[in-house]
Amino acid sequence: MYLDEQEHVTWAAVGIYTEPAEALEFAHTFGPRCEGASRLVIWAERKANFDRKLGTGRAHFTMNGQAQDRDETQKATDLHNADTWAEVARVMAQPVK
Repeated sequence: MYLDEQEHVTWAAVGIYTEPAEALEFAHTFGPRCEGASRLVIWAERKANFDRKLGTGRAHFTMNGQAQDRDETQKATDLHNADTWAEVARVMAQPVK
């Protein structure tokens, strides 16, 4: 929670459905001083690892017991997302100044 430009209490968070770009914006806005920063570092690293595995074909989703192949566009998106999540982790892991 924080005060916005008009001095109103508002809030921001990163959750399971947050897109990587939104998480990166959050990281740049609030940085390692925010509550739960250390947990976000771990979570973002794991998201980056999983997305990298999806993008390189080392992981997949399963539907009705069948592996679902990802096309090249999906794999490229996965790799881009992995890079973004890794950047979130890097930003949030910086020493607090």
